[in-house]
Amino acid sequence: MRRESSLAPRRKPSSRRSWAVPVALSATAIALGIAMVLLPLYEVAAMRGLASDARADDGSVDLAVVADEHPEAKSWLTVLGAGIDLPVAQATDDTPEWFLRHGLDGTWSVAGTPFIDHRTFGDATHVIVYGHHLSLTGGSFSEIFDTWRQDRFDAVLSEGAVWQTSSGGSTQLQALCALKVDADYTPIQVFAWTSIDDYRSWLHDLAASASARAAGWKELAGTATRDVTLVTCSSTYSGQRGRCLVILVATDAMQYTNI
Repeated sequence: MRRESSLAPRRKPSSRRSWAVPVALSATAIALGIAMVLLPLYEVAAMRGLASDARADDGSVDLAVVADEHPEAKSWLTVLGAGIDLPVAQATDDTPEWFLRHGLDGTWSVAGTPFIDHRTFGDATHVIVYGHHLSLTGGSFSEIFDTWRQDRFDAVLSEGAVWQTSSGGSTQLQALCALKVDADYTPIQVFAWTSIDDYRSWLHDLAASASARAAGWKELAGTATRDVTLVTCSSTYSGQRGRCLVILVATDAMQYTNI
């Protein structure tokens, strides 16, 4: 039997297989990256289309019309200087974070849907509304993510906001203050007070500790009857613990509601 010498040249193993996995992974990563940009762009455009369709000739939003197609839309938020003009859903005790990654129609969503904290409701004295900061595409609450800075607060929030519910009508809101806080910031998570004075004192303390405030913040806090507080990520990068809180207050003669 003929034996080949150990010094005989041997065929080199093909490198094609070794390259196949990294190339496939790279292609998958690129495709996912493109999808993560295009999908929220589509979702934001759909939300803007909904806002356009919901507007009546006089500029008001007909929530009844919106609710016919999207029953989960319980309120509407317009922040004039930030380009925010969006329906707002209501979270429940059973699914408190459902709308972080779901649209009004219940399908999975990168942009999610702005939603009210499950511990409160649209016509309450203190309403907390969560919305994403979509740093790559904009939309949702992206325009307010850095309003904890005084210059951005003045530029974006000086025109105030409008909060609308199907049962409570429209409420004009003024920006009281903005804070950069940790995700577990507890002072904002208060939902009951002993009196209107107690509530206003709470607002005063929050504004006093804020990094951005309205020029007449003491008077606003001292005459406020209710607030809508917006919460979004305060960092350009996802997965961070920082949050930006924007406290918008109403000072009209609305009846105080202790929740």
